[in-house]
Amino acid sequence: MGKLEKWLEKNKPLKRKSNLFEYQNEITRLNELGYTQNQIAEYLKEVCQTETTQQNLSRFLKEPKKEPMKVVKESHKVVEEKAKNSDLDNYFAKYK
Repeated sequence: MGKLEKWLEKNKPLKRKSNLFEYQNEITRLNELGYTQNQIAEYLKEVCQTETTQQNLSRFLKEPKKEPMKVVKESHKVVEEKAKNSDLDNYFAKYK
């Protein structure tokens, strides 16, 4: 084992990963549909139980995505994803 590998074992990265990556698909969809960043933050708070600010969303939407968007492959996951999208549609129906 080399010096680098030994050092890596002893030291964990301190750089934080945004919790918004988990909701990247939903955030992107809402943004493309024309919802404001404040509305998206409200959705994340009420539906996903995730607190964020308009400023954090703005930075998240501007930065290049370092992680690929989720790809749903398994059939039961497709049903869950459709249910999420349905919840999303139902939630924002009141704004239409």
